[in-house]
Amino acid sequence: MAAAAAGASARGAAAAGAAAKGAAATRIRAGRESDWRNVARGNAQTAWISFASRYRPAIPAAAFRARARRFDLRLRADRSARRALFIAEDERGYAGHVWLEERGDPWSLERYTIVLTLYVEPRARGYGVGHRLLRQAYRWGRRHGHARIQLSVAPQNEAALALYRSEGFETMLYSQSRPLP
Repeated sequence: MAAAAAGASARGAAAAGAAAKGAAATRIRAGRESDWRNVARGNAQTAWISFASRYRPAIPAAAFRARARRFDLRLRADRSARRALFIAEDERGYAGHVWLEERGDPWSLERYTIVLTLYVEPRARGYGVGHRLLRQAYRWGRRHGHARIQLSVAPQNEAALALYRSEGFETMLYSQSRPLP
């Protein structure tokens, strides 16, 4: 029993060490025009995870990804909002991104940061990249005088939900949908 516990403890320590090493080897930088191909691909994958069950089989995956790219292009072309893109890079290149926007609450008039998308490449997951991207988002929001950050996540995206819970995010609103009778 003690050997099994010691083995589990050693595996846990090794995993924590690998995560710390991966996070340390990852750098966060401001996004560039040349990053948008990777960002659009990540956004499309995130959207597919979030919405595919709602639209399948009516919209094939390729058509859905094309629509997601067009949505990104429209949002990027809109210069009326303050936005920022940050890229995570490791020794293999692009590891993920966070795309942010400043929004205003119509009732309190408070300005806040919203995460438009946060994506981490599958090979980079479990190494603290999502945490580092969120911390960059916090810095950006504080720099612009925001007191809070908000995001949306699909209930089936369990990995993202776990990340956000571990960062102290709380559910403040449920959005529900159904076909019209």
